[in-house]
Amino acid sequence: ESWISSRDDPGVIAKSSRCSFINPQYNMTLIRPQQFWLLRIKVTLNPFKHRLVNKFSSRRYNGSGRSNNSKRKSFQLDALPFTVSPDKAYQKFRTWAIDEQGLGPFLSVGGQIGSAQISAAYTPFWSFDVNIRFMTKGSFGNRSYSWRPEPFYSAYRGAAPNGAIYVPGLSAYAGYSYRRNLLDPVHNTTPVFKNDFVPFGSWMLEPLKFHGGETRSGSPQHLEIFPDPWNATRERAFSVIYDELTDMANEQYMQQNSDAREESVQVEVERVSARRIYLPTYIVEYTILGITYKAFLSGCDDSIIVSGVSHKSIFS
Repeated sequence: ESWISSRDDPGVIAKSSRCSFINPQYNMTLIRPQQFWLLRIKVTLNPFKHRLVNKFSSRRYNGSGRSNNSKRKSFQLDALPFTVSPDKAYQKFRTWAIDEQGLGPFLSVGGQIGSAQISAAYTPFWSFDVNIRFMTKGSFGNRSYSWRPEPFYSAYRGAAPNGAIYVPGLSAYAGYSYRRNLLDPVHNTTPVFKNDFVPFGSWMLEPLKFHGGETRSGSPQHLEIFPDPWNATRERAFSVIYDELTDMANEQYMQQNSDAREESVQVEVERVSARRIYLPTYIVEYTILGITYKAFLSGCDDSIIVSGVSHKSIFS
């Protein structure tokens, strides 16, 4: 018995077959700040119209997220192709660096940003479909599963079966070439909103045309795509997501309740499934006053902001 009466029931939240995180018929704008996977939804979202189911799983429900019924599967690597051009990504970096970070006087701002170089890579992530619920204790020690932090409160305003909600596609960076705290904000929820994954193939490594880096002959520069080596295990990546969920929930709970103590919220997670994925990423390496930095942009979602080190406190 699972947390819902039937996997064929499309109206429930917990552990449904692959469903959308929020109702796709409502328009939304996402901002992913430089804090791990925290979504801030800028428009009011109507909750799912779901039917309550008051069944509870007989399986142990804890932070480990392991399912007793998990089965070994053959190796599979899925990926999203590059859909954002290098020129568009480069221009987005220029806007971020000059207009938002105030780096214009410190960069060569002619036709190009001369001190910056753009590259493309497929970065490895572990992606998890999970059931989540947040447990708080009252003054008499009674447990409650009604409280939820953002963005879950906005997305699921209605009551959920036993407080459990199903979120497909929370992800964590699984490589070692780049800083996780800069790369995760770009892609840690990409699989939640992007479902057009395909099996990773050699055709996805064909060079991209970059007109912003034209050669002397005037022809476009060919931008090579490099696959970032795999490093983190599935359990390590899952623990990163679990720890960040816990920190985020307790931080918000303490802000809302002045008498709350640290670790007032216990996050309970069940891992429904896990898979390896490659996500397309642009890396811009730029130098300021002799120090080299890296900024990251999505190669498949133009709505995602640039993720990089903030220079505002220095050059504002």
